[in-house]
Amino acid sequence: MAEKDAGNEKKKEERVQKDLIIQFSLDSGHLPRKWDISTVREIDEKGVSFLANGKFSLGSTLHMLIRIPLRPFEWFEVSGELVGIEELGAKSNAGGADTALLKVTFLDLKDEQKELIRNSGSEKREVCRVEKHLIIQFSLDAGPLPRKWDISTVKDIGEKGVSFLANEKFALGSSMRMLIRIPLRPFEWFEVSGKLVAVEELGAKNDPGEAGTTLLRVTFLDLEETQKELIREYVSWCLKYGGVK
Repeated sequence: MAEKDAGNEKKKEERVQKDLIIQFSLDSGHLPRKWDISTVREIDEKGVSFLANGKFSLGSTLHMLIRIPLRPFEWFEVSGELVGIEELGAKSNAGGADTALLKVTFLDLKDEQKELIRNSGSEKREVCRVEKHLIIQFSLDAGPLPRKWDISTVKDIGEKGVSFLANEKFALGSSMRMLIRIPLRPFEWFEVSGKLVAVEELGAKNDPGEAGTTLLRVTFLDLEETQKELIREYVSWCLKYGGVK
């Protein structure tokens, strides 16, 4: 009976269907950390598994930055102990001969982080994925120099930040000024500044019309309460009328 119950027990790990990004680094003491980036295979309150290239030792301490889709403009930082290594090698299509699946147990996960992982499959979405064109104008903060404005369409927007396509490459950490038009107020632009926190180069595997472009994720720095409320209303509108997928 115990074996039957164990077989029917609901799987606790969340198997990730879409790319969930993780940055990780071995604990190198006082030396500067060397960060690598990968995609998560499974995650729950106990730990995380992901692919990595190179050699690692069981018991090693890793520092990790993880982005949960419910909070796409935030990273949460956590440390963990490497408790499992599965060498995939040539038998797997996951990577090269040195590719391994690492299993890491969290050491210092905060309660709010646990809650975020627990609710990752059911928590109300805080970001609106835009199906219709939502226009944004953006410019690098050039100080006293005249700004060069570009125009694009928004992919996601929430109170924390916005993501949109660009034809140029930008450096992480760049400051940006943005003018955004929300459909609920189609004759107004609101201006806001932000910090570029993620850059993703889109290729043939993405929408063919977006190949060769770059997806930028920008965290808002000075969003006013009235602007937050406008975005909240727009996200609610998306949820009600099918603007989220």
